Amino acid sequence: MLCHFSRFTSASFRFHVFSWQRCFAATADLTKWQRRCARLTRLQQRITFPPMKSITVEDETYKLPLKTVGPPKEQPTQEGLEYLVGFFDGDGCVTMKTQTGQITLRITQNVDSMKVLLHFRACLGGGIGVERQRTGTQKACLCWRVTGPNMRHAAALMGQVPSMKQAQLLIAARTIAKTRHAEFLERLAQMKRNEYCPKRLKCTWAYVAGFFDAEGSITVNAFGRIRLQLEQVNPFVLKQLLSFLHQKGLESWHLYERKKISQLFCGRQATSIQTLECLLHGGLLVKKVQAELALSINHDNSRHVREAIFGLNGWQARYSRLDEGGIERANKIQALQVRLCRTSCPQNKELLRDKIQDLQEAHVFQKLVSKCHLLRKDIRNSLGEGAFVRPL
Repeated sequence: MLCHFSRFTSASFRFHVFSWQRCFAATADLTKWQRRCARLTRLQQRITFPPMKSITVEDETYKLPLKTVGPPKEQPTQEGLEYLVGFFDGDGCVTMKTQTGQITLRITQNVDSMKVLLHFRACLGGGIGVERQRTGTQKACLCWRVTGPNMRHAAALMGQVPSMKQAQLLIAARTIAKTRHAEFLERLAQMKRNEYCPKRLKCTWAYVAGFFDAEGSITVNAFGRIRLQLEQVNPFVLKQLLSFLHQKGLESWHLYERKKISQLFCGRQATSIQTLECLLHGGLLVKKVQAELALSINHDNSRHVREAIFGLNGWQARYSRLDEGGIERANKIQALQVRLCRTSCPQNKELLRDKIQDLQEAHVFQKLVSKCHLLRKDIRNSLGEGAFVRPL
C-alpha cells in the first residue's frame, strides 16, 4: 500500500514539475517578445522623414504648400453644399485670433484624404499646406485654410445650411469691429462646448455623406461582417443622424451615449449595405473606395476585402488587428466557447475550459509575435523610403 502511494505521489510530482516548467518557459518567451516589441516601438518613435514638398493624387502631383485661390464663379449645387457642410461639421474648425480678431476656416486631414481638401479648395477657394510632417508612427497631415474676404464668402455660403457650426459660420461671415473681438471670441467658445445644441440641423443624404466622410469608419470583422460607426463628443448631432436614419427605415442603427464620447453604430449586414449604397448616392468621397469594397463582400473574398479596407483606413488599429492566423485562432476559440455553453457534462466542461485557456494564451503570445514582425517590417519600409532615426 505504501509502495503504491509512493508511485502515485512521484508521478503526481513529476506532472506538476512538468506543468510548472512549461508555464515558466511560456512566461519567459512572452517576456522576451514583450521586451523586443518595446524596443521596436521606441525605435519607430525616433523615425523622422524629410519635409514633405509635394503630393500625388490620382496621377497628378501638387507642390506644397498649394497657393491660395479665390472661390470659383459657379457656386456648388445644393447637394454639393450640403456635403461640404456635413464634412465641415465633422472635421472643420472656425478659429479667431485673440490679438487681431482674424478668423480662419480650416480642415486638417492626413495625406490619404488630400482629395477632400482639394475639393474644398475647388469649391470655396483657400490654400493647402503641411500641418504635420510624417514620422515613424504618424502620417503627414495637411490643412485647408481660408482667411479674409474668401473666408467670409465661404462662411456665408456654408452658413445657409442649418448645421452644428452654422452659428459659428455666420459669425465668421461678418465684419467684426475691433471693440467686439472679445465678445465674439466668447461666443465662439460657447458654441464649441460639448453640450452645445444648435437651433436647427438639416439632415440629408448629402450632409450625412459629408459627415460620415469626416467622422465615420467602415470595418470588416474577422467573421466577414461589415460594421459602420461614428463617434462624437457632442451627442446632439448623432441623435439627429439616428432620427434621420430611422426615418429612412434603417432601424438597426443604435446610439450609445457615454460621458466622454458617444457612438453611433450599425453591425447588421443588410442595414450596413443599404446605408453604404445611400451614402455613395449622397456623394461619399473620402471613403468611397472602402464603401465599394465593402459592398463587394461575399463568403469567398471576405478576408481579401477586410485586408484592403484596413489598408485604406489609416493606422489607428494597425498593431492590434488580427492577421489570418489570428482570425483562425479567434474562430476556434469562439467555436469552443459555443460548445462550452451547450454541453451539460461537467467533465466535458472542464476539458473545454482547459482547451479555451490554452488557446487564449497561445493567441495572446502569437499576437505579440505578429506585432513585432509588423513593427520590424514598417521600420524597414520607412528607412527604405528615405527616413532616418533621430539620435538619442
